Amino acid sequence: MPDPRAGAAETWDRNADRYARQIRWQLQAARRATALAAATPGDRVLDLATGTGLMLDLLLGRPGPPRSVVAIDRSSAMLARLKPLPQGWRALLADARSPPLDTGAFDLVLVAYLLQLLSANDRTRVLVELRRVLAPGGRVVTITPHVPRRGTCLLGAALLDAAATVAPARLGGLRAHDPRDELVAAGFDLGHASRLRRGYPSLVVLASRP
Repeated sequence: MPDPRAGAAETWDRNADRYARQIRWQLQAARRATALAAATPGDRVLDLATGTGLMLDLLLGRPGPPRSVVAIDRSSAMLARLKPLPQGWRALLADARSPPLDTGAFDLVLVAYLLQLLSANDRTRVLVELRRVLAPGGRVVTITPHVPRRGTCLLGAALLDAAATVAPARLGGLRAHDPRDELVAAGFDLGHASRLRRGYPSLVVLASRP
């Protein structure tokens, strides 16, 4: 079971600087997630557990970025490292398990490297909340670490997963997790899934609310 310290706000407050330095290892998966999300200017976007804002930077770099974005994180130290946000974008200190957001308020939710930090019960709570805040037909894109079944990066990914299990408070963000069964159980329809081997081996999943 995931160690609750791995997802605790104080853990990320202490490690915000170190997290920012390793962001390049998340970049390949984050780019794929941004492409799968295919955000349009009219989309209302939620970036859940935004961290230091990698997904925000990629959204802003798209041709015709979305005009309305809410980024939430439970770590004030992470939010303090966000770049200045454009008009119509805002950051909010909040818990992904109970975000103070209106029902049906978003067309797209991005969830990068969060779900593997949580216990099974907390993941269920988060996914229920995601479905609540998404408008019908809305979509969600998740990124989680992944251990491939074969290939040259299998050993390295397995070692990262083992290290995360041994030291969850420090390396819990590298624990492998496949969220697809939980997404289906929460009432989402699965779409495309991509496995990335560069940087942190990762699984990117697109799903939608019927």
